[in-house]
Amino acid sequence: MDSLLIKNAMLLGSDGRFYPGELLAVDGLIAQVGNVTGTARRIIDAGGRYVTPGLIDAHCHVGIMEEGVGAEGDDANETSDLCTPCMRGEDGVNPFDPGFNDALEAGVTTVVTGPGSANVIGGTFCALKTLPGTLEDKLLLAPAALKAALGENPKRLQKSKCATRMGSAAALRAFLDRAVRAAEQEAQDGESRIMSAVIKGELPLKIHAHRADDILSAVRICRQYGVRYTVEHCTEGYKIADILSKEGVRCVIGPTMITRMKVELAGLDMSNGGVLERHGIECAISTDHPETPVSLLAASAGFAVRGGMSREAALRAITVNPARLCGIDSRVGSLEAGKDADIVIFDAYPLDICARAVFVAVNGKEYINKL
Repeated sequence: MDSLLIKNAMLLGSDGRFYPGELLAVDGLIAQVGNVTGTARRIIDAGGRYVTPGLIDAHCHVGIMEEGVGAEGDDANETSDLCTPCMRGEDGVNPFDPGFNDALEAGVTTVVTGPGSANVIGGTFCALKTLPGTLEDKLLLAPAALKAALGENPKRLQKSKCATRMGSAAALRAFLDRAVRAAEQEAQDGESRIMSAVIKGELPLKIHAHRADDILSAVRICRQYGVRYTVEHCTEGYKIADILSKEGVRCVIGPTMITRMKVELAGLDMSNGGVLERHGIECAISTDHPETPVSLLAASAGFAVRGGMSREAALRAITVNPARLCGIDSRVGSLEAGKDADIVIFDAYPLDICARAVFVAVNGKEYINKL
């Protein structure tokens, strides 16, 4: 039996606050949190440092848009058709991309990665652990969601098939109409299974939308078909936060640590996360790696605090919230008994720009120890 005890710790609760206590992991799972009875084969004295669950990036392209390789390593957008629901993100992932190790070194132990936004429907995302090894070693959940996109990207990158926002919306509705028929007919080919899972609410859409009008188009279409979804990026969410709150929209915001490099980012504002929080909107924070390096996930949350988000909400936005939004909260996202022993010790408050992950364990196995 493998066991790990972390004592003298400040443990992150699901409310985003830290509490003194201990944590015991046994055979890769968290066994006890708080007042631990018994001992373990391995004992780590946290020395009063901050202990969090492994951080989670809810929207990135780690492994599928490889670093330092260029077009040869970019497998994010299959532009052979406007809608490509059969594309599986995991089939494009290079599990040996250095981004995985960068994430691990920064305490990001889970990434939700997949296709880009060139297509109205781009394919499925998968949730991967960032530990070393093959795709199978890393795989947590696949499919985790189906990528959709509205706004500038499909317009710009699919001009011959979809030259306007009207065209993108029509293509998304046409896809969902086919999904309704697939669910009724209980067809069994790969595309039909994906479409049926979306319309039945078994597989959420991750809808790329930056501008307020594109966000509202996503809300309108998803309401029409009754599908589960999250708005990805949601850059101008602060402009329509009252509507998003009323609609019960859930968001994955980011990247924010970038420039206004294209038209639909003109409304980029660091206050977005704080405004959404004050309207009671559940959101996660993402890097959209490689737009912002995945290693800067905690820093991105820190900048959201500078923009007006509470520290507690920002910590939830990189732990428990992305786990819930991505359907992996039974395994990761919080320090609770029964969940995977993905554990990080920081040498300072985790959102501090100078904070370092000095200890990282995934599934109870120690990968980094700088204590």
